[in-house]
Amino acid sequence: MSEEFELVSNDGVAFKADWLVVKQSNTLKTMLESFGIDKNSENLESIPLPKLNSKVLGKILQYCKHHRNDPPYDETKPFLPDFITNWDAEFFNVDTTFLILLAEAANYLDIKSLSDALSYILISIMKGINMCSIPVAVFDQMC
Repeated sequence: MSEEFELVSNDGVAFKADWLVVKQSNTLKTMLESFGIDKNSENLESIPLPKLNSKVLGKILQYCKHHRNDPPYDETKPFLPDFITNWDAEFFNVDTTFLILLAEAANYLDIKSLSDALSYILISIMKGINMCSIPVAVFDQMC
């Protein structure tokens, strides 16, 4: 019986993650369940994640590991700034370009709590910013 999954970034770095971490991603959870794979499955293949580099995937997994025992996220309720803990504030203390990459990854993996938090943070950052001042490189990395 294996309770760990191996997730592989697009630059070939493998990460181990348990079921409580993996199932926070609706994309991964749905994919695994559609193949009849659960936390008790044996001889699992690596799961390639071609849209994520190791830096982004590692950061996403750090978030999911920290929140592995949280109650299920209720996306029907409005996101409130109070949802961001001190740990989360430190986690999100990265440059804006990387926050955008994390938001793209959270959307790709369908991790609602992370997507909502990042959306709130990015909107807060962009209030008062002249859109013309955002570097073209930010948009190039999103495409």
